[in-house]
Amino acid sequence: MFNQRRILTAACLGAALVFSSAAKAEEHIYKLGEIEITDSSSWLNAKPMQEVTSEEIEAGSVSSVAEALKQLPSASFAPNSKGEKRLNIRGFSDRYIQVYFDGIPVALPYEAYIDLGNYNTFGIDKIEVETAGGSVLFGPNAAGGAVNIVTAKPEKAFESAVELMYRTNNTYQTRIGVGSKIGKAYGMISLAYEDSEGFMLPDGYSELNENGGLRDNTGYRRATVTGKIGYEFAKGSEVAFGINHIESSLELPPNTKETDNGRNNSPVRYWNYEDWDKDTYYLLGSLRKDSYTVTARLYRDEYYNVMNRYTDASYSECFSASWCDSAYDDYSNGVILNTELKTGAINTVILSGQYKKDVHRTKNASMTEWEKDVAETYFAGVEDRITLGRFIVSLGGSYEVNNAISSDSKDELNDDIKVFNPQATVIYNLSPETVFHVKAARKTRFPSMKELYSSYSYNNGGQTTYFANPGLKEETAMNYEAGIKQSLFDTVLLQANIFYSKIDDKINTKAPYTGSDPDASSDAQTSDNIDDVTMKGFEVMLGGDFTENTTTVASYAYIDAEKSIEGDDSDTVADVPEHKLYLDHSYRIGKMFVLGGRLNMEKGRCSQKSDYSYTELDTYWTADLRAEIIPVKYTTIEVGVENVADEEYELSYGLPQAGRTYYAKLKMKI
Repeated sequence: MFNQRRILTAACLGAALVFSSAAKAEEHIYKLGEIEITDSSSWLNAKPMQEVTSEEIEAGSVSSVAEALKQLPSASFAPNSKGEKRLNIRGFSDRYIQVYFDGIPVALPYEAYIDLGNYNTFGIDKIEVETAGGSVLFGPNAAGGAVNIVTAKPEKAFESAVELMYRTNNTYQTRIGVGSKIGKAYGMISLAYEDSEGFMLPDGYSELNENGGLRDNTGYRRATVTGKIGYEFAKGSEVAFGINHIESSLELPPNTKETDNGRNNSPVRYWNYEDWDKDTYYLLGSLRKDSYTVTARLYRDEYYNVMNRYTDASYSECFSASWCDSAYDDYSNGVILNTELKTGAINTVILSGQYKKDVHRTKNASMTEWEKDVAETYFAGVEDRITLGRFIVSLGGSYEVNNAISSDSKDELNDDIKVFNPQATVIYNLSPETVFHVKAARKTRFPSMKELYSSYSYNNGGQTTYFANPGLKEETAMNYEAGIKQSLFDTVLLQANIFYSKIDDKINTKAPYTGSDPDASSDAQTSDNIDDVTMKGFEVMLGGDFTENTTTVASYAYIDAEKSIEGDDSDTVADVPEHKLYLDHSYRIGKMFVLGGRLNMEKGRCSQKSDYSYTELDTYWTADLRAEIIPVKYTTIEVGVENVADEEYELSYGLPQAGRTYYAKLKMKI
């Protein structure tokens, strides 16, 4: 249950944090939280990585990592029936994208993805995005790339920030942070609390299960605590302990357009997360010498939820015992050891060893004991980076093993999966302002526990039979990319990439069941490696200060995603917009005023209905406006309106997004 005492403690602590001193934003980079371990400026400046900075995060009312990533050209999100914001990059869904918090993997053990809508942006220095085919340092299950959320690091004796925000329909957010660095020791803590009754739909919205106004069942409460303490022995050598705690309760809105979920006419789902909690504990260390650098990460990541499914919109009676107090109590333990060896004037070798144990435990009101599934992943990677004049050539590969250790509810287990993935990157520095790159990589995604153990069938009595999929194989992605980074006017950066990816043996979770289980009905569904998918396209991103008073970030992506299934004429891939445009512009008037605006467009996004058919969603354009005033030093007041035109649009079929929304924000950062 949501802990009111913790929230009250956070609020009381925040009341005392009014005065402080600040460090420059660039000094707050937490190098220990980054995954790349080299200090080579030629590699760091040239490598093909995208990122969202703290300055870009703070513009407007962005408060979650999911919202912050929208400005990247090929990153998009689609809400699902559980209210989760599912990340997609270049057509790869979030199961293909490894997500890290200060270099710690945080994907859920059972589902193998994480809802970035639950991660608050307060206290974050930057968000790094490595697209498909990146360094071996990003570990296993990164077939579609990786995201690393890097927290800020204090640099002065006392620093703090306070932020208060109100949004339409009684949505409140309080965010407080304090940090200190004294000598070689440092520490920081940030707290964020959000409370909302939900969001308003566009004026006139009305559908089968929604009569407009306040969107049904969209309220939430969420508290986040992030902290770290550390000690620097020398430049590049330090140790730190960190935590990230998320505690929330979430209402989940029903589909507005469907009366059933397409499965034996069972009713539309009315459900809530009574608890959605995530705790990450980690110990980080680095040792840098002239000829080598070693970084180590030791972590425990815990996840707990309780979900109830109800019979109707009154949310008063559980749908069945198996859907009452349905709980997950999961955890992951792991260790990551990375090493950089400078073996010569032009040669650097990167080594990465990783181990992760995932444990999933589940129980509901119909069960007397917890059921447990266990899996382990081993990873060993190597890269050799060679500098040849203006060229940097990186050749490498990884050996990866996935073991299904045990399952209390299933007699059959998947065989061990062992793969080797080669990769190569070539970078050409034409000049300090112009850098070209090409890369090719074979990457793997292992089947998740959910895909292995959650196939189901409805028998004639309406009961559900679950059975395993012990024959599932790994998915293999071949990724190719070519691009350019071009500095303009010293203050503007242009990035452009073309890409092509092909996934073989993609897992289809709704394949017809062909096994021999006597309890399986004729419409039984299973997971099977029957899909092949290709994604190709290009992306452009332009950002920086075009004049002394203007800052602009613009991005566009075109993605052509198609699947191929034997015996299926449909080539549709869900939740991948064909065209995506983003524009953010700020204009500073003197030292006291800032005006800004934001434009979003998506076209060609298809969504899957509950009967598994596809529909193309309408093209949409949304515009946001904001104004800032700095009445006194270190204090900013911001007001704004999102979706100015009150545009009606969806990112998933039957799940409408918010209409016109007003907000006001007070920031104090001294």
